Amino acid sequence: MFPSKISIISQPPSYTNLYSINFDGTDDIVNIPQSGTNLPSGDDPRTLSCWVKRASAGNAQSGSESLFKYGWIRTNEFFGLSIWTNSKNLYFAGYSNDLDTGIDLDDTDWHHLVVTYDGTTVVVYKDGGTAVAGGEQDTSTAGNGGDWTNLDTNLDDPTDWGGFTMGRRDTYYSVGFIGKINDVAIWNVVLSADDVEAIYNSGAPNDLTSSGSYDTDRTGGLVGYWKFEEASGSTATDSSEEGNNGTISGDTSYSTDVPS
Repeated sequence: MFPSKISIISQPPSYTNLYSINFDGTDDIVNIPQSGTNLPSGDDPRTLSCWVKRASAGNAQSGSESLFKYGWIRTNEFFGLSIWTNSKNLYFAGYSNDLDTGIDLDDTDWHHLVVTYDGTTVVVYKDGGTAVAGGEQDTSTAGNGGDWTNLDTNLDDPTDWGGFTMGRRDTYYSVGFIGKINDVAIWNVVLSADDVEAIYNSGAPNDLTSSGSYDTDRTGGLVGYWKFEEASGSTATDSSEEGNNGTISGDTSYSTDVPS
């Protein structure tokens, strides 16, 4: 006897991570326009996350290699991560409020990098752990003796330098990151250390639109998520619900080399 009614349960598509994006360090850039975005600004809380793999070990190019940044290139109105000029060290760049994390990226392995800001304190993580020597940096020891309570990320730069960029600081700057970037995300909340460890996932990216990828569900705070699964073309699609699509420029290419 066959049942008179068969229930079909729709399953969500499985998460795939097949591609990363490759930067040559000269003219390659991914740019998310500043207009129409709702990225955290001023001293609003935020978290930025990405996976990176350098093309070669050793010192970065002269001028530093920007992994990602947004905000105006002006004192305290800048926010990003870079491999600092002629060094191997990871820097938080606040433009005159910079922080040498003391952690080098002197290899060609995939690494997961996260920076959080709660309006007072910047914390940088590498591969699920706090990457700043000695633990969290407070405002009394920030950068060049600056005060991170003064950070005022400005997205309203009339020169259009204030947008969110990956792989290069801006379209006017000729030095960029040499290597691959994968799974870039921005939240308008501060992820906890347990959240960071969960999304590191022992070295394998997971779906940041899924509540199960966090220690505590942070999907409601996800305002940008670029997975680079397009495989071709000039559009970097935002997989969050915010529609912050970007433009891929230069000789940027896709790669099947991904963290796993």
